[in-house]
Amino acid sequence: MTQVFVPAARRLPAAVATADITVEAPPELPSPRSTGLLPRLLPVVMSMAGIGVLAMMFASGSGARNPRLFAFPAMMLISTVVTVLAGRARVPGGGIDAVRVDYLEYLSRIRNTVTETAAAQHESLNWCHLDPDTLWTFIGGPRMWERRGADPDFCVVRVGVGIQPLAVHLVAPQTQSGGRSDPVTAAALRRFLRAHSTIVAPIAIGLNVTA
Repeated sequence: MTQVFVPAARRLPAAVATADITVEAPPELPSPRSTGLLPRLLPVVMSMAGIGVLAMMFASGSGARNPRLFAFPAMMLISTVVTVLAGRARVPGGGIDAVRVDYLEYLSRIRNTVTETAAAQHESLNWCHLDPDTLWTFIGGPRMWERRGADPDFCVVRVGVGIQPLAVHLVAPQTQSGGRSDPVTAAALRRFLRAHSTIVAPIAIGLNVTA
């Protein structure tokens, strides 16, 4: 008994974005600011002055008669130490740590976009090039014999699964000559490009190539 089968209109997968994404360059390390001679010598002078006051008070015996007189020079020494430590820890413009956080957040936002593109591309390739183990489930269904001779992917068959380039091209930033890129964010950028420039998806080849 012959059964007539009329193929249904072919349903194509959703379009995948292909526009390039230019990734911004990692931030550069801030240039070291050279402080003047006076700000660097002031803590030393204050410390020596405090030590001198303490020595004079101890030598005169006034410190032994009234220990409270040690409070002022001691506070001056403590203030000098705190000033020196705070000056070393202070970095203009919020510091390199704040700049790193901003750049890592920027990479995270791009990662969300790239991940969505990779998922859409993976779904599209799996729709066009089905897993051979599932082909039998399409017998008699609307997708059986969906490809016609005039289709550009006629006789294009899946041969396996492997690494494919991402549909969206990630354009790496140009490195400036003589620049001092931050090593932390530069390493994060390299890992980002290496991890998201490719996907694992079906690989297909055409069998209708004519000589």
